Amino acid sequence: ERSRVRIGVPMTDRSIEVMLTFQKDFRLASARMSLPAGTYRVMIESEEISGLSFPAYRRSWTIQIPAVSVRSGKVQMLAIDGDDLAAALTADGQDPAELIR
Repeated sequence: ERSRVRIGVPMTDRSIEVMLTFQKDFRLASARMSLPAGTYRVMIESEEISGLSFPAYRRSWTIQIPAVSVRSGKVQMLAIDGDDLAAALTADGQDPAELIR
């Protein structure tokens, strides 16, 4: 887990980087593409929603393509939907609750 910190200012945002390995090709509807099996870097950004009487966070997800094992001069970070990622992990035979917390 990597958290961002500004000196002298408490941060309510955090970034978590996870590496997810897919055994089979998978599809992410939110990215409108199919991706080959492999290990992918996924960033989860959590931003605190201010103005509420309780702590609540808005999450955004991005996936780095191509897979980390692919040597490429071009790397992209695509915004994806967390539910799409969970569905892709489930279709791959994995429990998303174990990998994404």
